[in-house]
Amino acid sequence: EEFFGVPDSLISKDNLFLQVANFTSHPVNLNEGCLLGLGHNPEQWLQQKDSTSQEDRVQFTAHSQAIKSMVSDLLKLPAVNSQDLGGEGQEEFKLSGGPKTAETSDPDPVPSSKLLSEIHFSPDLTKEQRKELEKVVLHHEKAFGLDGRLGHYNAKVQIPLREDAKEVSLPPFGTSPEKKQVI
Repeated sequence: EEFFGVPDSLISKDNLFLQVANFTSHPVNLNEGCLLGLGHNPEQWLQQKDSTSQEDRVQFTAHSQAIKSMVSDLLKLPAVNSQDLGGEGQEEFKLSGGPKTAETSDPDPVPSSKLLSEIHFSPDLTKEQRKELEKVVLHHEKAFGLDGRLGHYNAKVQIPLREDAKEVSLPPFGTSPEKKQVI
């Protein structure tokens, strides 16, 4: 299975480079068009200097200096060839696959400022009814997936089961004989 990730990164037009972390023990093949993340304008996405307190800025500066020191120490280490990390049998490993069908982030996230304009309200509602619904929607704004984040509504749901139902503790899918040997 492929398992990789991209940390939050600042990318400039002079240095169009994005680091991808591979969390598997084998090379991962990234195909053209593979969505690795979403880009945002830092002027609008990041917190501005004038919106933070002096105390927070001092703490942020100390934290960034600590990171800067660690990075400079890491840059002094000798480079490692990723081909050397595979261990025995690495040369026999074959890359396979193509574009994956896993769910990815919405490439066109809805900004929270456009929440009400993106929701279809019935034209049969009176102005008062629509106004009340808009208040409810705005009050529960976090329930909607806005600004590239997932929606969340903190509620407990009771799912009624049949009285004679027994618990199932099986994996969600069967394991192939090859994978059983590895396990």
